[in-house]
Amino acid sequence: MKNLFYLFPIFLLLSCSPKANCDHSNIESYEKITGIDIPEVLDVDCFQERKYRTSVFQLDTKALNANEKYKGIVGYIEHFKLRDDEQPIIINSIAVGRDLFAIFQKTDVYSKRGSSADYNWSFVLIPTINEIIVEVELK
Repeated sequence: MKNLFYLFPIFLLLSCSPKANCDHSNIESYEKITGIDIPEVLDVDCFQERKYRTSVFQLDTKALNANEKYKGIVGYIEHFKLRDDEQPIIINSIAVGRDLFAIFQKTDVYSKRGSSADYNWSFVLIPTINEIIVEVELK
């Protein structure tokens, strides 16, 4: 019984995780906010913390290469005019569970940022690890 007492704080911490719902409407809402199509994905992790909603998408590169519209990652980058000349900003990187600053320093990263009356958003593509990170800040 004493051991259960020590495990309770760990259970409580894990049950209060900032993970958010990752259903298909999540992808559609990102596409609507950013104007950028999120191609087929193999996996997604979503996080919500205060006014930030962040998702990490693992791209299905076979599907992207077979896509007639983009014809691979290079076509995707060109189609959406993703830039590699600015440092991307992901506020909620702690929730993502990675040192994104270190990843952004070591590899080519393509990004785009924007805003509307309701949102600020960042879209980041990391081709070397086939990931897209999208973050939306509610104003």
